[in-house]
Amino acid sequence: MRLRTLPDPDSMPALDRRFALERPAGGLTAGLQHPPRILLLYGSLRDRSYSRLVVEEAARLVRFFGGEPRIFDPSDLPLPDQVAGDDHPAVRELREHAMWSEGETSEPLASPCLHCPCSDSSAESIGAPGMPRAGAASFHAASHSSRPGR
Repeated sequence: MRLRTLPDPDSMPALDRRFALERPAGGLTAGLQHPPRILLLYGSLRDRSYSRLVVEEAARLVRFFGGEPRIFDPSDLPLPDQVAGDDHPAVRELREHAMWSEGETSEPLASPCLHCPCSDSSAESIGAPGMPRAGAASFHAASHSSRPGR
């Protein structure tokens, strides 16, 4: 399974618990047999990835607020145009996790880069509608070309 284990799932030293209600929407899940299921995605494969660290912190908050987070590890996802069609085990597994989840969040949506598992053809592979390849690539090029030193 390509799920990342959350290190220190209950550690949130920056959260002042006096100002946060634990499980604030507990009454909204009456009748459900499980807590809300949230899939968290990131794209960077670096050892000290800030994208992954942000997603891990978000997963801790999801747990604190009563949800069930899953973090998908993108290390086995193919690069765009690397595999014909969508017949890759990592893509199939990502699709299964997306079907399991009732909500998703992704760091790459906040900072589009080529390392994003949901850009270009990968988005088409998991069935993400409305992600045109040229649009994602153009947005990436525009966001990086306007930065000093790039």
